[in-house]
Amino acid sequence: MFLKDLYRKVGWPLYRKYGHAYDAFKLALTGQADPFEELEVSDDLKRQITSYIQRRLAPQPVKVRSDIEVTCFSELGVDTIRAALLAGEACSTELCPVQVRLVAPPRYVMTTMTLDKEAGRDTLIAATEAIRAHLDANGG
Repeated sequence: MFLKDLYRKVGWPLYRKYGHAYDAFKLALTGQADPFEELEVSDDLKRQITSYIQRRLAPQPVKVRSDIEVTCFSELGVDTIRAALLAGEACSTELCPVQVRLVAPPRYVMTTMTLDKEAGRDTLIAATEAIRAHLDANGG
C-alpha cells in the first residue's frame, strides 16, 4: 500500500473525525475508543497500525530528583541518619522505586524513575516527610 492510499483510507478520515490523527492514535493507545472501527481497512492493516502506535507513542519513563540535606547531632547521629534514609526508601512503590544516594555529607539525592511524573513527585515528597519524621523522633 502506498503512502497516498494510506492517508486516503486512514489519515484523512481520522483528521476529519478527531481534528488530528495524533488524538485518534492516543485514544487507540489508551483503549478509550477504537478510531479504526469506522474505517474501511483490513484487520491486518489495523493490527499493524496499532502495533506501530504502541511502539512509537509508548510513554517514556521520567527521572524525578530531590536534593536533601540530612543532619543529626545526637549521640547516635550516623545510625539515626542511616535509619531515616532507609525509612525514606521504604516509601518506594512498585511504580516509583526510591533510591537515596550520598552526594557529600550532609547532602543526599533521592531519585525515582516512573512513567507518571506527578506520582514520582508525590512519592519523593512522602519519602522526604518520612525522613523528617524519623529524624524529629530521634533527636535529628
